[in-house]
Amino acid sequence: MSNNQEKKSNIINRLSSSITQNPIQSILIALSLIGLGIILDYTLVNYNFEKHSIYNIIIKVISRLFISLGEATFVFILLQISIETKITEQHLDIAKTALDDFSKKIESAASTTLKAINDKTFQSFLDRYYPESFSGKLINENFFKFDVLRTETLWIYKIKKNSENKIELIQEIYYTVLNLRNETISHDIRLETFKTYENEADILKVVINNDGESPKIIEGDDLKAVINTPNSDGKQVFCQKTEIPGKKHIKIEKVVKNIYSDKKITDFHYPTEHTMDLRIKVQFLENLKDIDFNITVPFLNNNENLMKNSSTKKTFGYHLEGLDTRVYDVIPLVLKGQSIMYEVQLS
Repeated sequence: MSNNQEKKSNIINRLSSSITQNPIQSILIALSLIGLGIILDYTLVNYNFEKHSIYNIIIKVISRLFISLGEATFVFILLQISIETKITEQHLDIAKTALDDFSKKIESAASTTLKAINDKTFQSFLDRYYPESFSGKLINENFFKFDVLRTETLWIYKIKKNSENKIELIQEIYYTVLNLRNETISHDIRLETFKTYENEADILKVVINNDGESPKIIEGDDLKAVINTPNSDGKQVFCQKTEIPGKKHIKIEKVVKNIYSDKKITDFHYPTEHTMDLRIKVQFLENLKDIDFNITVPFLNNNENLMKNSSTKKTFGYHLEGLDTRVYDVIPLVLKGQSIMYEVQLS
């Protein structure tokens, strides 16, 4: 490129940069040029001379030059603004696309990292209380993909010897069902009893307490109308659907009466949802000397602070609340369908 061409290019670039950076000043200059051209044409053209005289032609050429320069400046400003706007929009689109891609990568990485942390946290938590082979199987099979969780769980066992010298045990079950999802779900409130040769069980009452609503108490004839007894084997099945809004909860109360024919029995109780911090109380409605009661939790054998060792099994420790109530140590986690075994013996 020659020096003249380079100088022209530099002048054009500086002019372009000056107009772009100072658009108001450039507009004023354009208006001034147009105004100057009009003033020259209006004041200096002498029509006393011949219309196409040299003097008039020169004045008109000069005035038209100023007007053309002003118009060209306007067009140049508009073009520059239009080009700058399109370039800015393109840069913004490119930046937005890059930012979206980056955000997706960050979100994916964060999700993966969080999942890894959660998995390890859950694994560590389970390993504290369960055998490694058992807890590992749960994690690998995605056992923790669930919509609801039981919290504030309390089981109360009331034990006495009835008039027929049989063991009578009332189970009162209290818990909160927490909806872990953001949307409303339909949840089954379920309770089953199992009749054996030594056991007669009856569901006495179910209470459903939705937040902000009056408690729904189902007992007596209303309860009999919804209980199913399949195969006439004496087993009772209660199942009722209820709506739980997203991130909300309902409170449940269930009461079951068990009568055992033998003086020594072993039975099981299990939750139908994963349960956090299970508390168990046992109330003896007879003289403590006449009744022996023990609780055993299968698999839960790793925490020495919770379990009291014996030669044959590990059972829960407890403390007395008054003279007739045992309050057992809290069970930190009970999995869905995991049995809690209790043994009762009359002397």
